[in-house]
Amino acid sequence: MDDAIDAGAILKIMNRVKIEQGQVLQVFAKAEADPRNNIRGMRHTMNNDSDIHSTRHARAAVGGLIAGLVGDTQIYVSGELTPPHSVIFCLL
Repeated sequence: MDDAIDAGAILKIMNRVKIEQGQVLQVFAKAEADPRNNIRGMRHTMNNDSDIHSTRHARAAVGGLIAGLVGDTQIYVSGELTPPHSVIFCLL
C-alpha cells in the first residue's frame, strides 16, 4: 500500500484471490501516522491528539479500510512502521 487510504492496492489483491478462486485466511498490516501530517496532500490530525497516540489512530483507520474491503474484521494491524508514511499489507 502506498498510504493509509490505498484501497486500490487491497482491491487488486482481492481481485487476484477471486480470479484464482482462493480464500482469504488472514490479513496482517503495519501502519503509522504520517509524520508530515498529511495523506495525499490533505491534512490529518492523528499526530495532534493528546488523548490517543497517533499509532492507534493509524491502526484504526487502516484496519477499518481493510476490514471493509476484505469483508472480515479478524485482521491484525500493528504500528511503529519505518518509513512511517507507508503501509505494509499481507494477505494469506
